[in-house]
Amino acid sequence: MPHPLYKISFPPPLTLRQEPREEAGPKGTRGALRRFRLYAAALALLPVLGGCELSLSHHSREGYLLHRPEIHFLEKKLSEISGINFVPGEASLIAITDDKRRVYRVYLDGHADDYFEPEIGPAADYEDVVKADSSVFVLVSNGALIEARRTDSGVATSTRFLFPPAGLDAAATAGGDVDAAVEELSKDVDFETLYFDSTARGLI
Repeated sequence: MPHPLYKISFPPPLTLRQEPREEAGPKGTRGALRRFRLYAAALALLPVLGGCELSLSHHSREGYLLHRPEIHFLEKKLSEISGINFVPGEASLIAITDDKRRVYRVYLDGHADDYFEPEIGPAADYEDVVKADSSVFVLVSNGALIEARRTDSGVATSTRFLFPPAGLDAAATAGGDVDAAVEELSKDVDFETLYFDSTARGLI
C-alpha cells in the first residue's frame, strides 16, 4: 500500500525594508529622542539585571554552597547504584546496587561500608532502598519488597509482594509452588522506585 503524500506549505519569505535615515537638526529630533529613551531604559535595567545574576549565582540555603559544590567519587562496588536514601540522624546515605545483595552506608566524604553485615536477600534486580523508622525497605523490580531490621540476635528480614496476592493465596491454599506463582505473577510488572511519604506514614 503506497504511503500517503502530505503537502507541506511554507510562509512567504520576509522582506526587510530599510527606513530612510533621519537627518540631524529639527527634522531628526524625533529619532534622536527615540534613541535617548532607548539608552536611558538600558541604563536603568543594568542594576536590576546585575542584581538578578548576583542572587541567582550566589544565593544558597543555609549550610549549602551551590556555586562551590563538593565532588566525591564513590568506590567501585557502588558503580551501579540503583537506589539511594539520605538518613538524617546518621549523617549518611544508604544505597543499593542493581545486582549486589547488600545495603551500603555511604558517608558524606564518599567512603562506604556495609549497612548490614549479612546479605539481605537472594540474587535479584534491586531497584530502590528507603529507611523508615528502624526498618530498611528494599524494592525488587518484580514487585518484592524486602524489609530488614536489626534485632538482638542479628538482622531479621521478611518479604512481601506489591502486586495483588490472590494468585499467591491460591497457590499457598492449594499447597502449590509459591515460588512458581511469584515468577508467573511478576512477568508483567516492573517496579522502579520507592519513597516514604511522611504525611501518609507509608511507602509509595
